[in-house]
Amino acid sequence: MLLHRLIIVLAASIALLPAAVLRADEPATPSQPPASKKPNIVVIVADDLGWNAVGFHNGFVPTPNLDRIAHEGVELDRFYVSPMCSPTRAGLMTGRYALHLGMARSVVFPWKRYGVKPELTTLPEALGAVGYRHRGAFGKWHLGHLEPQWHPLAQGFTEYVGCYNGAADYWTRDREGQIDWHVGYEPTPSKGYTTDLIADAACEFINARAGEGPFFCYVPFTAPHEPLQAPESYLKKFAHLDGKPNDGQPGEKQCLAALIASMDDGISRILAQLEQAGVADDTIVWFFSDNGGIDRIRENNAPLHGAKLSVYEGGVRVPAAVRWPGHIEGGRKVTTPIMNIDVLPTLLGLIDAPGELTKLTHEQPPLDGVDLSAPLLDAAVTELPKRNLFFFHGQNGPEREQLAITGPRGWKLQIVGPDVRRGGYHTPEHQVELYNVFRDPNETTNLIKQKANIAARLGAHLVTFRRSEPADAMPTAPKPADFTPPKSWRNSPEKVSTDAKPSANTTPASTAPADATSDKAANATRRPDVILFVADDLSWHDIGPYGGDDVRTPRLDQLAKQSLRFDDAFAASPTCTPSRSALYTGLYPIRNGAHANHSPINPGVETLPALLNALGYRTVIAGKTHIGPRSQFPFEYLKNSNVRPPGVKDVLVTDLGVDAIDELLATHDRAQPLCLIVTAHSSHTLWKKNEGYDPAAIKIPPELHDTPALRETRVDYYTDVTQLDTEVGQVLDSMQRHGYGDALFMFTADQGAQFPFAKWNLYDAGIKVPLLVRWPGHVQPDATTTAMVSLIDVLPTIIAAAGAAPPATLDGQSFLDVLAGKSHERRPEVFAAHTGDKEMNQAPMRCIRTPQFKYIENLAPQIKYVTHITKGPTTERYWKDWLERAPNDPAAAAVIDRYEHRPAEELYEVSVDPHELHNLAADPKFAAEKDELKKKLHAWRTAQGEDLTKVLMPADARTGRFPYAE
Repeated sequence: MLLHRLIIVLAASIALLPAAVLRADEPATPSQPPASKKPNIVVIVADDLGWNAVGFHNGFVPTPNLDRIAHEGVELDRFYVSPMCSPTRAGLMTGRYALHLGMARSVVFPWKRYGVKPELTTLPEALGAVGYRHRGAFGKWHLGHLEPQWHPLAQGFTEYVGCYNGAADYWTRDREGQIDWHVGYEPTPSKGYTTDLIADAACEFINARAGEGPFFCYVPFTAPHEPLQAPESYLKKFAHLDGKPNDGQPGEKQCLAALIASMDDGISRILAQLEQAGVADDTIVWFFSDNGGIDRIRENNAPLHGAKLSVYEGGVRVPAAVRWPGHIEGGRKVTTPIMNIDVLPTLLGLIDAPGELTKLTHEQPPLDGVDLSAPLLDAAVTELPKRNLFFFHGQNGPEREQLAITGPRGWKLQIVGPDVRRGGYHTPEHQVELYNVFRDPNETTNLIKQKANIAARLGAHLVTFRRSEPADAMPTAPKPADFTPPKSWRNSPEKVSTDAKPSANTTPASTAPADATSDKAANATRRPDVILFVADDLSWHDIGPYGGDDVRTPRLDQLAKQSLRFDDAFAASPTCTPSRSALYTGLYPIRNGAHANHSPINPGVETLPALLNALGYRTVIAGKTHIGPRSQFPFEYLKNSNVRPPGVKDVLVTDLGVDAIDELLATHDRAQPLCLIVTAHSSHTLWKKNEGYDPAAIKIPPELHDTPALRETRVDYYTDVTQLDTEVGQVLDSMQRHGYGDALFMFTADQGAQFPFAKWNLYDAGIKVPLLVRWPGHVQPDATTTAMVSLIDVLPTIIAAAGAAPPATLDGQSFLDVLAGKSHERRPEVFAAHTGDKEMNQAPMRCIRTPQFKYIENLAPQIKYVTHITKGPTTERYWKDWLERAPNDPAAAAVIDRYEHRPAEELYEVSVDPHELHNLAADPKFAAEKDELKKKLHAWRTAQGEDLTKVLMPADARTGRFPYAE
């Protein structure tokens, strides 16, 4: 993409005649589908057009041509945008929320050195990849102008005529004392009215390009944005709207109506040009406004509440319609909520370009928009993705931010006040409102007191959304006193203003490699960067990618769409140190020595950092370690990667230091490959207090006894899982900011959560773990595999990915062939072991797991199983509640007995009994299966060199205590 953009920039710098339209033609790639089969696309965007300012809403301005698009096509009744200009346009061009791009707090003012990040694929680039050779933009850009890489011609367009900034004079194009009108890169003063010039340029493009394959024509009008200036002929038409007809000046509402009517006539000319060129029936025309109308003109957004620069409906719900004759049945109204971020994926869906949409899933931040072509093409389609829509306005500064979320059932929560990331929104400075906009679209009845549970759930989503803003987001700083715009707003590769320091997200054109081909060749031979993210005590089924619908994990959900998901991945132990030691050594716990929790590995055992350091890697670990001795784990231990809240000393309340990770990625020398292990503290207890989860609404695993106390505990756990999800997103964002988007990224957990039958147990709730692997260009995204793997296989896989041969002495096996899509077979079985943890969690057990069965051998069944859950200062409240209920509650008594007393043998047919509720060990029908698994388990234990005298001694069996390596 970098070379492609460099070619465009160099070609576009050639001076052209003022009346000409700059063209930077590109040859179609051989893989593109036949261009003749795809429709042309025209996207028209109005600037500050209110809900009540169009004819098809029975508004105060006749708009026959906009009405025509709505009547011949479909009216998009619930089309949403950001509440101001630049964020909406950024979302349109990228399919992402502007907040995720760092472009939500402010418009791109003339003095802002900021723009859409060059590494992201834009709408015109995506269309260019599937045969749209000609892609023109005509009108207001407003997405960056002080660096060449933000110019429309560097963002995928091949032709451009228009202004970079907003709010320029309609007759002179003056902004900040300089004329802002350009043909390509060249400042080109032109006479006339801006709305007419934009329509002229669009019509010229259509006339020139019709018949040369499909084209994309983007027409962002400046109307009816201020200044309120209009030709006299239009002002006369709306003299009746002049509130003060005798003051000698046109009224504001009169001017607004004239601006809108002039734009509507310009749209008429564009539609006529499509017909004249013979391509009207082969063209998708999509129209919408970038935000609501200004608030000081009465009835501008009526009957909706609010206006531009607010997250009320009047600020974010706008007029919109789409037409495609012969494909989209006209004369109807689509009430499906659609947003500006959906335009890119929906257009790709309409033109049948799923491959390009799949490519976008590799990028960071993830695509937020969804393909909603189905309800446009077929009125009968009603099954749509259930999702939340988010809105943000931050231009008033961090003390007066506006946030809103609308859920799939129409519940909309709005929060106005100080940045919620600093301590939530339950303060006197925050104004919180709740509406159901499906039933109350004009936001007349605030239900915040009546529906507190709904508000809390939505509020938690909003806080998570606000936290997803990248660290290098565009600030809301005022205009510098010494700001001087470039002469004629010139922006070209050779001549660009350098009066301001580039922001963190800029990559000046001068830093582009001189020889992109040789740079690509160098990268091909370089060992890949590897980033492994390990969660703490996370049950695999408690995140969205594995069906955890009760839990909010938006970043993991997005990651899964970019990754290969392993459905049968297992830890080697259900306890912290043994599991992590196995992960970093490629050896099962018995063999590496760390089979008891908090114990060190055996002397002489090689580890991940030592093996990768020998391959030239810089190996760094950030966050929780829980391994030893350090002399055998020669990681670079990242300083400040563990953070405790002020006044907190308990290590169990530690958070991940994402700022330290971001600094590492920003400063690491890319000449050396990096292996970074990120080990979060979430979701280990102590859990955060519930934030927005409804205890009554969640599902309870069938192996547990459902009580209010258990539900209260689980929503605390879910809150901590959401915290984990946020940290995953922060690391992914940091990777993208600093050029690690192509790294081999793995997400997993050390074992299951701290609930009965999970952590410290060999049931699947304890040892089955999530495993998501993203590696752009190597791993098929949004895919799954049933290949059975163990976390001991991660180390040899990383070594193989680095181009080296894993040591033959490892228990682990590389699953690189599974990542490459060459196999869905890996292991016929996996093994796991649990020994103990000082004086608690003492139930030494071993197991073998196949795709169909699980056999568990309990080595000390005579001992009552005592854990942190059931005894001591951290005894869980639900366990106490179960104990109190047990005398009169058989279900409570049964779950307690099953947890505390284990039989010598357990056999489960996990393929039909995934929760392992029915022990088949004594069932003669399964005797053969049990004997075969038992034989294999004993053979494995012998091969591992297990010495039970070091694990379980007669005296210890009487006391319930086992040896522990300090």
